[in-house]
Formats: sequence, C-alpha cells, structure tokens
Amino acid sequence: MLLYLKDFVELRTKVASIIPLMYTIVVYLFLSGTDNFNIGITIIFIISMLCLDMATTALNHLAGFTIEKEISMYDQELLQRMNRLGITHKFNKAVIIILLTCGIILGLVIVLNSNIFVLLIGMLCVLVALLYSYGPLPLKNTCLGEVASGVTLGALVPLAYLFSQDSQMFIETLNFEVLIMNIPAVITWAFILIIPVMVVANIMLANNICDVHKDSQSGRRTLPILFGKQISLLLWMLGYVIVYIDVIGLVLFQKLPTLALLALLTVPIVLRNTRRFISKPVKSQTFKYAVFNLQIILLSIGLAVLIDIILN
Repeated sequence: MLLYLKDFVELRTKVASIIPLMYTIVVYLFLSGTDNFNIGITIIFIISMLCLDMATTALNHLAGFTIEKEISMYDQELLQRMNRLGITHKFNKAVIIILLTCGIILGLVIVLNSNIFVLLIGMLCVLVALLYSYGPLPLKNTCLGEVASGVTLGALVPLAYLFSQDSQMFIETLNFEVLIMNIPAVITWAFILIIPVMVVANIMLANNICDVHKDSQSGRRTLPILFGKQISLLLWMLGYVIVYIDVIGLVLFQKLPTLALLALLTVPIVLRNTRRFISKPVKSQTFKYAVFNLQIILLSIGLAVLIDIILN
C-alpha cells in the first residue's frame, strides 16, 4: 500500500519542486541576510508546498485513470497495482483530499502570518494545477505545458515564499490610490528565477519529446508535436545555455557571489547528459538526464551561495 501511495504521488519526482525552492531560500538569504529570516514559516511553507504538489500529481493520475482517452504506461501499471491491492478510485480521491486539506490549512497559517499576496499566488498555482490536468483542453496536452510547469514551480512557488518572508520586497507602497513597485528587486529576481524556470520547463519538454509518437496518436498538441522533435531538442539545449549565461550575468552584477561561478564546472556533466538524451530520447533510458541536470545545476549554485554565506 505504501509503495503504491509513493508512486501515486510520485514522491521521487518532488526534487523538481523542492530543489528550486531550496535554491530560492539560499539566494534570498544571500541578498537579504539572516536577520529577518523566519525559519518557522520556511518549514511550514516547504511542507505545504509538498502536500499541494503531491495532490496535483495525484490529480493528474486520477485524470489519467478516468478522463484520458489513452492511458499512459505509468498509469496502466498503477491501475494494475490498484486491482491487485483492491484499491478503489474512492481511496485515491480521499488521498487527494487529505493532501489538499493539509496543504491549504498550512498555507492559510502562512497567510495569517504574512500577507494576502501569498494567498493570491497560491490560488493562482492551484488554478494552474487544475487547468494542467482538467478542463476541455488540459494544459499538459498543449504547447503550454512546459510554460505552465516551469513558471509554476520555478517562479510562482518561489515568489510565494519570498512574499511570505518579506511582504515589501517587491511592493514598497500599496493603497487604493498608489502602487509603487520596487523595480530593481523585480528585475533582480526575474533573472534569478529564470534559472529554475528553465530547468523545470526542460523536464517537461524532455518528457514530451519522449512521448511524441504516443501523444500524436492520442490527439495532443504538445510543443514537440507542433514544432517537431529536432527543433524541440534545440530548444531543450538552448534552455541550458540561457541558464549558464544568466549565472555569469548575475555574478557580474553582484546578485550572486563570485563563488557561484563554480557552477560552470558542471557544464561538462550537463553537456554529457544532453548528448546522451539527444542521441536517444527514450523515457525509460534517458529522460532521467533532464532530472539530473536540474539537480546538478541548482544544487551547485545553491551550495556555492551557501558556502559564501557561511564564510561571510
């Protein structure tokens, strides 16, 4: 039962959400210092985010069981295990409700201890998650799937965390007559969050590249189907190029410490993983390299920034 639940919520894939958040936390500490760091809210935020992320994944599988015209191989295996264990869709729905309830309650605790912007961004994330799997045209079946996943996990979730720590980071004045934005902070964090947005989006892109044949037969219009596999592979490589250029630019403008340039040492590893995936984009064999690239890029930057914080 526990093994089924682990696979139903895809616990192993949560690195795609937890690592971008940890990256955000470390960079926030570098830029803002530790004096105003609320570790309690941080812990609650991580747990809430994981609950909602697992609920979203489970909803995606539930949609695959009950709505999708063609059930994926992964969902077919889950259905077979459900039948062997005597698990019903009612049980699956109960798991989703429990996860959603826990995530929402913890999210409200954060809102009560921070500001309304956390709630608004959280509601937007939930809306995107629902539109991703449900509706007349789920986002995962369109060319917007990569954008939705990358922006949600790479930007919206980190933004919600940033607002939970400092409500005035991006908005200096807000009332019925005046809205004054902290433009330098907005620009800085836009470039900082390009990195997790790109590596998360590349995971989704790699997944869709692997599924081109199956998706085209089921009527999906994903980005690789619209633009072709070769162009999609070029976009996949370009994503990593943008990431490394962004790291160099952030260091030059002192928005990341000089030590963050150590992340450039991962270029040969990412290049090797990229070549392996491009040579044989098969989900069971090479999709893992997209996940590896996310881990090694964000962890290398995060560790470099953390070392700088400790040394200073």
